[in-house]
Amino acid sequence: MSIADREGDIHERFQLAEDQNGQRRASYIVRAKANRSLEIGGEDTTLLWDYMTKQKPIGKYSVGIPKRNGEPEREAKVSVSIAEVRLQGKGKSKRPLSLYAVFAKELSPPEGEKGIEWMLLTDLAVEDFKQARIIIEWYRSRWDIETYFRVVKGGCQIESNCFRTEQRMLNCIAIYMIIGWRLHSMTTRARTLPDTSCTNVYSEKE
Repeated sequence: MSIADREGDIHERFQLAEDQNGQRRASYIVRAKANRSLEIGGEDTTLLWDYMTKQKPIGKYSVGIPKRNGEPEREAKVSVSIAEVRLQGKGKSKRPLSLYAVFAKELSPPEGEKGIEWMLLTDLAVEDFKQARIIIEWYRSRWDIETYFRVVKGGCQIESNCFRTEQRMLNCIAIYMIIGWRLHSMTTRARTLPDTSCTNVYSEKE
Protein backbone atom coordinates (compact mmCIF):
# COMPACT_ATOMS: atom_id res chain seq x y z
CA MET A 1 0.00 0.00 0.00
CA SER A 2 1.29 3.45 -0.94
CA ILE A 3 -0.18 6.47 0.89
CA ALA A 4 0.86 9.95 -0.20
CA ASP A 5 -0.06 13.56 0.31
CA ARG A 6 -0.57 16.04 -2.53
CA GLU A 7 2.98 15.70 -3.85
CA GLY A 8 2.00 12.17 -4.94
CA ASP A 9 -0.79 13.38 -7.26
CA ILE A 10 0.95 12.40 -10.51
CA HIS A 11 -0.98 10.90 -13.42
CA GLU A 12 2.00 8.85 -14.60
CA ARG A 13 2.32 7.36 -11.11
CA PHE A 14 -1.28 6.12 -11.19
CA GLN A 15 -0.62 4.75 -14.66
CA LEU A 16 2.50 2.93 -13.51
CA ALA A 17 0.58 1.29 -10.66
CA GLU A 18 -2.10 0.10 -13.09
CA ASP A 19 0.55 -1.46 -15.32
CA GLN A 20 1.97 -3.64 -12.54
CA ASN A 21 0.73 -7.22 -11.99
CA GLY A 22 0.99 -9.83 -9.31
CA GLN A 23 3.27 -9.18 -6.36
CA ARG A 24 4.67 -6.00 -7.92
CA ARG A 25 1.28 -4.30 -7.77
CA ALA A 26 0.69 -1.95 -4.82
CA SER A 27 -2.57 -0.12 -4.28
CA TYR A 28 -2.47 3.59 -3.48
CA ILE A 29 -4.30 6.37 -1.67
CA VAL A 30 -3.25 9.86 -2.75
CA ARG A 31 -4.61 13.23 -1.71
CA ALA A 32 -5.44 15.11 -4.91
CA LYS A 33 -3.75 18.42 -5.63
CA ALA A 34 -4.80 19.04 -9.25
CA ASN A 35 -8.40 19.81 -10.19
CA ARG A 36 -8.24 17.20 -12.93
CA SER A 37 -10.52 16.90 -15.95
CA LEU A 38 -12.87 13.91 -15.83
CA GLU A 39 -14.54 12.09 -18.68
CA ILE A 40 -18.30 11.99 -18.18
CA GLY A 41 -19.77 9.75 -20.86
CA GLY A 42 -19.10 10.39 -24.53
CA GLU A 43 -16.99 13.49 -25.07
CA ASP A 44 -18.32 15.50 -22.11
CA THR A 45 -15.85 16.54 -19.39
CA THR A 46 -16.01 18.20 -15.98
CA LEU A 47 -13.56 19.06 -13.22
CA LEU A 48 -12.91 16.79 -10.25
CA TRP A 49 -13.94 19.24 -7.51
CA ASP A 50 -17.04 20.36 -9.42
CA TYR A 51 -18.11 16.76 -9.88
CA MET A 52 -17.50 15.63 -6.30
CA THR A 53 -19.16 18.61 -4.63
CA LYS A 54 -22.34 17.67 -6.52
CA GLN A 55 -22.32 14.10 -5.17
CA LYS A 56 -24.76 13.36 -2.37
CA PRO A 57 -22.97 12.69 0.96
CA ILE A 58 -23.25 9.07 2.07
CA GLY A 59 -22.43 9.72 5.73
CA LYS A 60 -20.83 11.90 8.41
CA TYR A 61 -18.41 11.21 11.23
CA SER A 62 -15.83 12.87 13.48
CA VAL A 63 -12.11 12.59 12.86
CA GLY A 64 -9.32 13.55 15.22
CA ILE A 65 -6.97 16.26 13.98
CA PRO A 66 -3.57 16.15 15.74
CA LYS A 67 -1.82 19.22 17.09
CA ARG A 68 0.44 20.71 14.43
CA ASN A 69 1.80 24.05 13.17
CA GLY A 70 0.82 25.73 16.42
CA GLU A 71 -2.84 24.69 16.12
CA PRO A 72 -4.39 22.68 18.99
CA GLU A 73 -5.65 19.12 18.65
CA ARG A 74 -9.36 18.99 17.83
CA GLU A 75 -12.25 16.92 16.51
CA ALA A 76 -13.64 17.69 13.06
CA LYS A 77 -17.01 16.47 11.77
CA VAL A 78 -16.81 15.72 8.06
CA SER A 79 -19.33 14.75 5.39
CA VAL A 80 -18.20 11.99 3.05
CA SER A 81 -18.96 11.59 -0.67
CA ILE A 82 -17.70 8.92 -3.04
CA ALA A 83 -17.71 8.29 -6.79
CA GLU A 84 -15.99 6.20 -9.39
CA VAL A 85 -14.31 8.65 -11.76
CA ARG A 86 -12.35 8.49 -15.00
CA LEU A 87 -9.36 10.80 -15.35
CA GLN A 88 -9.01 12.29 -18.81
CA GLY A 89 -5.92 11.29 -20.77
CA LYS A 90 -3.66 13.87 -22.40
CA GLY A 91 -1.36 13.38 -25.33
CA LYS A 92 0.50 10.12 -25.90
CA SER A 93 1.97 9.77 -22.41
CA LYS A 94 -1.23 10.02 -20.33
CA ARG A 95 -4.09 7.63 -21.00
CA PRO A 96 -7.54 7.74 -19.36
CA LEU A 97 -7.65 6.05 -15.94
CA SER A 98 -10.59 4.81 -13.88
CA LEU A 99 -10.32 5.06 -10.10
CA TYR A 100 -12.33 6.05 -7.02
CA ALA A 101 -12.58 9.45 -5.32
CA VAL A 102 -13.40 9.90 -1.62
CA PHE A 103 -14.23 13.48 -0.65
CA ALA A 104 -14.21 14.44 3.04
CA LYS A 105 -15.23 18.02 3.84
CA GLU A 106 -15.52 19.59 7.30
CA LEU A 107 -19.04 20.77 8.08
CA SER A 108 -18.40 23.49 10.67
CA PRO A 109 -14.70 24.47 10.79
CA PRO A 110 -13.47 26.82 13.56
CA GLU A 111 -14.00 30.50 12.86
CA GLY A 112 -11.30 31.91 10.61
CA GLU A 113 -10.12 28.48 9.43
CA LYS A 114 -10.71 26.84 6.07
CA GLY A 115 -11.29 23.44 7.62
CA ILE A 116 -10.64 19.96 6.28
CA GLU A 117 -11.15 19.25 2.61
CA TRP A 118 -9.57 15.97 1.58
CA MET A 119 -9.99 14.73 -1.97
CA LEU A 120 -8.55 11.21 -1.90
CA LEU A 121 -7.89 9.20 -5.06
CA THR A 122 -7.45 5.42 -4.87
CA ASP A 123 -7.47 2.33 -7.03
CA LEU A 124 -9.22 0.43 -4.22
CA ALA A 125 -12.95 -0.12 -4.72
CA VAL A 126 -15.02 2.25 -2.56
CA GLU A 127 -18.72 1.50 -2.79
CA ASP A 128 -20.14 2.38 0.64
CA PHE A 129 -19.60 4.50 3.75
CA LYS A 130 -17.68 1.80 5.61
CA GLN A 131 -15.14 1.45 2.81
CA ALA A 132 -14.86 5.25 2.51
CA ARG A 133 -14.04 5.53 6.23
CA ILE A 134 -11.31 2.92 5.85
CA ILE A 135 -9.71 4.97 3.04
CA ILE A 136 -9.88 8.15 5.16
CA GLU A 137 -8.43 6.43 8.23
CA TRP A 138 -5.61 4.91 6.21
CA TYR A 139 -4.82 8.35 4.83
CA ARG A 140 -4.82 9.77 8.36
CA SER A 141 -2.29 7.11 9.46
CA ARG A 142 0.23 8.95 7.28
CA TRP A 143 0.59 11.54 10.07
CA ASP A 144 1.89 8.93 12.49
CA ILE A 145 4.28 7.64 9.85
CA GLU A 146 5.64 11.16 9.25
CA THR A 147 6.05 11.71 13.01
CA TYR A 148 7.89 8.40 13.31
CA PHE A 149 10.41 9.39 10.64
CA ARG A 150 10.88 12.80 12.29
CA VAL A 151 11.82 10.92 15.47
CA VAL A 152 14.31 8.75 13.55
CA LYS A 153 15.83 11.78 11.79
CA GLY A 154 15.65 14.36 14.57
CA GLY A 155 15.77 12.31 17.77
CA CYS A 156 18.25 9.67 16.58
CA GLN A 157 20.15 12.03 14.25
CA ILE A 158 20.41 9.17 11.78
CA GLU A 159 21.45 11.43 8.88
CA SER A 160 24.61 12.54 10.72
CA ASN A 161 26.12 9.03 10.71
CA CYS A 162 28.92 8.18 8.29
CA PHE A 163 30.06 4.65 7.48
CA ARG A 164 32.58 3.16 5.10
CA THR A 165 30.30 0.40 3.86
CA GLU A 166 26.65 0.15 2.86
CA GLN A 167 26.06 -2.84 5.14
CA ARG A 168 27.18 -0.90 8.22
CA MET A 169 24.79 1.90 7.35
CA LEU A 170 21.93 -0.59 6.87
CA ASN A 171 22.70 -2.18 10.25
CA CYS A 172 22.64 1.24 11.89
CA ILE A 173 19.35 2.17 10.21
CA ALA A 174 17.78 -1.10 11.38
CA ILE A 175 18.72 -0.39 15.02
CA TYR A 176 17.62 3.25 14.90
CA MET A 177 14.27 2.30 13.38
CA ILE A 178 13.58 0.09 16.39
CA ILE A 179 14.70 2.85 18.77
CA GLY A 180 12.60 5.39 16.88
CA TRP A 181 9.54 3.13 17.05
CA ARG A 182 9.92 2.75 20.82
CA LEU A 183 10.40 6.49 21.35
CA HIS A 184 7.36 7.29 19.22
CA SER A 185 5.31 4.60 20.95
CA MET A 186 6.21 5.90 24.42
CA THR A 187 5.45 9.49 23.44
CA THR A 188 2.04 8.52 22.07
CA ARG A 189 1.26 6.44 25.17
CA ALA A 190 2.28 9.30 27.48
CA ARG A 191 -0.06 11.68 25.68
CA THR A 192 -3.07 9.36 25.57
CA LEU A 193 -2.53 7.56 28.91
CA PRO A 194 -0.49 9.98 31.07
CA ASP A 195 -1.02 7.98 34.29
CA THR A 196 0.37 4.73 32.86
CA SER A 197 3.22 3.23 34.86
CA CYS A 198 6.64 3.10 33.22
CA THR A 199 6.69 -0.63 33.98
CA ASN A 200 4.19 -1.04 31.15
CA VAL A 201 6.88 0.14 28.75
CA TYR A 202 10.17 -0.91 30.37
CA SER A 203 11.21 -4.27 31.68
CA GLU A 204 12.65 -4.52 35.22
CA LYS A 205 16.15 -4.74 33.76
CA GLU A 206 15.62 -1.63 31.62
